[in-house]
Amino acid sequence: MDARRVLVADDSPTQRRLVADLLRAEGFEVHEAQDGRVALDLWRIIRPDLLVLDLDLPLLHGNDVLAKIRHDWRSPSLPVLILTADERDEALSQSLDLGADDFVPKSARPDELLKRVHRALRASIAAESRRTA
Repeated sequence: MDARRVLVADDSPTQRRLVADLLRAEGFEVHEAQDGRVALDLWRIIRPDLLVLDLDLPLLHGNDVLAKIRHDWRSPSLPVLILTADERDEALSQSLDLGADDFVPKSARPDELLKRVHRALRASIAAESRRTA
């Protein structure tokens, strides 16, 4: 099986690199976006298996990216993990309403992030299997 594709969208180069390096070390094929427009463009091109999405993105807010993805018929089971610095942010509640699968605090330990990534992918694979059965 080919490596799972993950798109990491975060405007902080440091945060993006930390997450990307962690996922690459786990064998994922990782693509990076520094703003919402690039995230949306890359999503259309690479069709990732998972999206790790910061909300506070320039050019197009993370929730706008999420809304556009969720309105596309080709991405019903794409797991989206919101990466956030503020777990009390009203935008986070909106993300969950828009169809985000989970959120990960930016302060989370690397092993916690990996657990959530793997859990989201397992759930997506199971959902896809039910749809095609």
